[in-house]
Amino acid sequence: MATVQSFKYALILISSLILNLFSANVFLRIRWEQSWTKMAATEAETVASISCSGHGRAFLDGLVVNGKPICECNACFAGPDCSDFLSDCAVDADSGDPTFLEPFWEQHAASSAIVMAGWHRMSYEFNDGSLISEELKTHIRRVHDIVGNAVTDGRFIIFGAGATQLLNAAVRAISPEGSSSPEKVVASTPYYPVYKEQTEFLNSKDYKFSGDTSLWKSSAIDSSSSQNFIEFVTSPNNPDGQLKKAVLRGPSVKTIHDLAYYWPHFTAIPAPADEDLTIFTLSKLTGHAGSRFGWAIIKDEAVYQRMLTYMSLSTYGVSRETQLRVLKLLKVVIQGKGREMYEFGYKTMKTRWDQLSKSVSLSKRFSVQDLEPHYCSFSGKVKKSSPAFAWLKCERQEDKHCYEVLKAAHITGRDGSLFGAESRYVRLSMVRSQDNFDLLLQRIEKLVTEEYASKSSMAPSVPRENKHTALNHLHRICWIKPAVQPISKNLASGKVIAAILNVRVARDVVSIAGVVVGTDAGSDECEGYFMRVRVGIDITKPFCRGRYIVLRSGEENWVNFKHKQLPNVCHSCGCLTHHDKDCLNGLRRKGEAKTVNQEFGSWLRANTPNLAKKSVVRVTGYKEEIKEDAATCQSPDKDDVDEGDKQVLSGSRVNSRMFVTDCGAGDEQFN
Repeated sequence: MATVQSFKYALILISSLILNLFSANVFLRIRWEQSWTKMAATEAETVASISCSGHGRAFLDGLVVNGKPICECNACFAGPDCSDFLSDCAVDADSGDPTFLEPFWEQHAASSAIVMAGWHRMSYEFNDGSLISEELKTHIRRVHDIVGNAVTDGRFIIFGAGATQLLNAAVRAISPEGSSSPEKVVASTPYYPVYKEQTEFLNSKDYKFSGDTSLWKSSAIDSSSSQNFIEFVTSPNNPDGQLKKAVLRGPSVKTIHDLAYYWPHFTAIPAPADEDLTIFTLSKLTGHAGSRFGWAIIKDEAVYQRMLTYMSLSTYGVSRETQLRVLKLLKVVIQGKGREMYEFGYKTMKTRWDQLSKSVSLSKRFSVQDLEPHYCSFSGKVKKSSPAFAWLKCERQEDKHCYEVLKAAHITGRDGSLFGAESRYVRLSMVRSQDNFDLLLQRIEKLVTEEYASKSSMAPSVPRENKHTALNHLHRICWIKPAVQPISKNLASGKVIAAILNVRVARDVVSIAGVVVGTDAGSDECEGYFMRVRVGIDITKPFCRGRYIVLRSGEENWVNFKHKQLPNVCHSCGCLTHHDKDCLNGLRRKGEAKTVNQEFGSWLRANTPNLAKKSVVRVTGYKEEIKEDAATCQSPDKDDVDEGDKQVLSGSRVNSRMFVTDCGAGDEQFN
C-alpha cells in the first residue's frame, strides 16, 4: 500500500514539473513575441502622436532632428508644428495625390496597421513559384464582386507597380510583333496625358501615339485599310469625369479600358465592366498612391502571358511588402461590404464638387463640366456627380491661356493642352487634403468675387415675366450678416460668437441661404456680433431669415441673417422679385394677419452699426423678446422648429451628418 501511495506522489510531482516547464516555455515565448511587436507598435504610435497642428504629419521614415521625426507640412503651411499659414502660397491643384481619404484611415488605424517581421518573405517568389499572392488575388475578386464594377469570373489577374506600368505592359502585349506598320495608339480628347507621354518616351517601332480617336473613325471601319488601332478608354474620364465608351469599331481595333476612377467615390456604377482588358489601381480605391500597386483583369490568356513576361523582365513582380499591405487594406475595405469607406469617399467628393461648381456657377468668366446623375447598382439609387477633377474653362475671349490666368491668382492647375484640348481649359484636382481644397475654393471664390467688385458689374434683377431664365441670371450677389441670438436661458454667447466669427464656420452656416462667394477679409470683417459673408441668392425663393445651431454641449441658438445691397424684400412672402403690394399671397391673406406677425420685415436689412454707442442686451428667456437699442430681430419659436432645421457645431466646423431642409437649400450636406 505504501508503495502505491509513493508512486502516486511521484507521478503527481513529475506531472507538476512538466506542466510548470510547459507554462514557463509558453510564457517566455509570448514575452519574446510581444517584445518585438510591442517595440514596433510603440515606435509607430510615438511618431503618430507628434502634433503637427492638423496641417501636417510626422512619419517613421521622415527626417529626424534632435532624435525626433519632424513634421511634414501640407502645402501652404510651415513651421515646426505646421501652424504657420503662408498666405501668398500657390495652391497645388495639379497633383492627383488622393489624400482626401486620409481621415478615413485615421479612424481605422488599428484595423489597417501591419507589423512586419524582419524575415518576412525574403525569397524572390512565393512557395508556388509565382510572384503574386493568391490570397490577395482572392480579395481583389471579392472587392469587385461587392462593388459590381468589373467581371472577374474566368479572368486572369496580374499585378503591377501602379497603373502606369500596367498601361505600358498592356500596349506591348496587344501589339503584334513584326508588323509592317506600327499600331496607332489613340484616345478621345480630352485624354490622360500619360498615354501620349509614355508612348512617345518609349519610342517603340511597334506602336506610336496618333492623337484623338475622332480622326480615325473612317479608317477603323475600312476593311481594306492596313492600319491597326489601340484605343485607350478612360471611364470616368480623366480630366472631365464623363463615363466613356469605346469610339472605334472594327476588327483592326483593340481596346484598353483604364478604369482607375470607376469606384463609388467618384462615379455611379451603372454595370460591371466586361471588357477584354481593364486596369485598376489601389491609389484611387484606398488613396494609397505611395504603395505603387495596380492590377489588370484580362480575358485572353495569350495577352495575360505576354503581360506576365513583361512584368517579370521589368521589375520581377511587385514587392512582397506591398502585397502584404494591400491585403490588409482590402480586408478593411471589405468589412461591412465596403460601404463605410465608399460612403465617406462619396460624401467628401460630392461636397467638394458641390461647393466648387456652385461658386463657379455665379461666374461669367469661368465654367466647369456638366455631369449628369446616373443610376448606381452599388447604392441602388441615382447618384449625383462626385468627380475627382474640375475641368475648368476660361470663357472670356482674352483669357486664351487659362493656366496663366489661374497662376496669377495663385492657383496651379494642369494646362488643358496637355490633355489634347484648348489652352482655355485647366484641370483642377479636388482629391488632395482638406487644407488644399479649402484654399483652392477660397482662391476660386476670390476670382468670382472680383467680377462683382462694383455695383455696375452685378447681375441684373430678373423681370417678373422671365422667371425661367438661366440660373446665373436668377441670382443676385449680396452681403449677409449672421448674428447670434441666444434662445436658451443658460446664455453661452461667448462660445457661439467665437464659433460664428470663425470664417470657415460662418461660411458653412450661411451656405443654407445660397451659394457662398466669399467673405469680407478686410479690417471691418467682424462688426460686433456680425460677420459679413458674400452670398449669391436665388431671387425667386424667399429670403432665408436664419437658422438654428446646436453647440456640442447641446445648447441651441438662433442665428439671424441680415442682408445688404438688396433692393427690396416682400414682407408677405419673402421673395425679392416684387413689393408687398404686388404679392398675390399677400393679397389673398389681406386682413388675416397683422404686420407684427409677418415673418419678413425691415429688420432683415442690416444697418451699419454705431460702434461708439453702447447697447444693452437683456435675455429673460427664449420665448421672450430680445430687445436691442436699434432694431428688433424676430426668430421662430423654438417649439415650432423641426429637428431637421437644426445644425450642430462640432469644434469649429458644421457637423456633416446634420443638414437643413429649410430656406430652399434642399438636402445639401456640409463638410
